[in-house]
Amino acid sequence: MTADEKKTTTATYIAVIMNLAHQIYKHAGLELLHLVTYPLFLVALQTDARSTRDWILARFQDLSAFGPNIGRAHAFLQMALKKQQETGEKINVRREMKASKLPVFVM
Repeated sequence: MTADEKKTTTATYIAVIMNLAHQIYKHAGLELLHLVTYPLFLVALQTDARSTRDWILARFQDLSAFGPNIGRAHAFLQMALKKQQETGEKINVRREMKASKLPVFVM
């Protein structure tokens, strides 16, 4: 797969996940949105669209009321996205999770 094909494929996956998330949020609110937190987490780390990242961060903040793991994931996303913005490069999630002083979370 070429770099252009990979970029197109990633953009397609992001669009599908975001469409699904918007539909869930519109019709069922937060009660069902928690079912797609992991795909949203990945989209936030992969997308270059600030509006998409901001929407996901806002939903994660709202979803934090459902339990501490989402709150921890939200804190990790904030840290990771800030680092990506500062460096201009995508982070290595595994490395950041090991190096981070933030609490571990499960989604």
